[in-house]
Amino acid sequence: MAIEVYKQEQEKIKAEEEKKRRQEAGEPEEDREPLTTAEIIADKEKSDLLGKMLDYEVGPDSEKIMARLKKGEPNEADIDVLSKYREIFDKKMQKVENIKEEITPDMVAELGEHDPSFKKLLEHIDPDKLTDVVQDRLGELAMTDPDRFNKLAKKIEKMQEFKKGDFKKLDDSVKEMCKERNINEDEYMKVLTIKDEKERMKALETFERNSWGEGGWGKTKRFIDSILSNSLSEPGAQKLNWKKSEIDNAFAELDKHKKNIGKMLAVTVKGNDDMRNALANAILGKPTKNERRGFKDAESTPQITESEILKRWEEEKAVGFFDRNGKNKKMWDKMSALEQDKARDYFLDDMKAEQASKRQGGFWDTIFQAIFESFLLEKKASLN
Repeated sequence: MAIEVYKQEQEKIKAEEEKKRRQEAGEPEEDREPLTTAEIIADKEKSDLLGKMLDYEVGPDSEKIMARLKKGEPNEADIDVLSKYREIFDKKMQKVENIKEEITPDMVAELGEHDPSFKKLLEHIDPDKLTDVVQDRLGELAMTDPDRFNKLAKKIEKMQEFKKGDFKKLDDSVKEMCKERNINEDEYMKVLTIKDEKERMKALETFERNSWGEGGWGKTKRFIDSILSNSLSEPGAQKLNWKKSEIDNAFAELDKHKKNIGKMLAVTVKGNDDMRNALANAILGKPTKNERRGFKDAESTPQITESEILKRWEEEKAVGFFDRNGKNKKMWDKMSALEQDKARDYFLDDMKAEQASKRQGGFWDTIFQAIFESFLLEKKASLN
């Protein structure tokens, strides 16, 4: 329909305004749609991290909420809690992804050049392995050690802000100046690195004379410049040379940011138990990959069925029941009501322990175990 274009244009303007607002505020651009709860739970790593975050942020109540969700019985408050923490989780993961992009083997190697404490870490393992250790644990750090993670994220975001701001402005101004003078940028940068100032100025004066072109006026200017001791080329060369101090200052500022990142990253690796243990494994040549256990893994764990429980119960009844000390065996029909109730409890405790032994631990396994134990309690009355 024609009038739908109106709404489309409104959405387009809104998106552009939001993009501009984020740029001015120095916020990272959103280059993906927010994760849905279903997408998080379906992903092995993300569901594992969501569980760890809920356990840290919400505590035991989170297990009850997710148990009700698994049973298809969430209440209104559960949905509100899930909405709140889905958004928190998504924002944390965006930060994790942003930091992962920044922490590369090359960056890690460079950080060692700027901070002595980080350099010490590189005395134990190479940049590639240290990068693997850090990247593999950034997600868990964000979920279970948010204060430390946010300090690291802030250092990196400040560097990114500088690179996108003043550093980029300087880079743009250099490109524009080179374009105006028809100077090759790479060659210009190489000349600026010449330590001897007289030699550097001589090379810059050549750049300036070349920028005058090959036409008649260019030739005339070069002739006048030659007889007037470079009086025409020297001012232009001085302008080219002034950029050197600006560039040096910009890189000095960038180095400060990298030093701060290196220091914070070293503190993070040495101060976080999981990262420190992974570092030790890397030094010893052991695997450092953090194995994730998500919702689907916990769900697929074999569970004792109702028919198996009833079958085992009948088998127990057929041979009789011992007390917890393994003595005083009695047949079911010879037991008092109190003894029968205790026998049911002992039997169900054995079932709980057997099922728990099949699980590997973690947030989602705890939920599935709780659901199983709730199911056993419901079946207690039928054990006759």
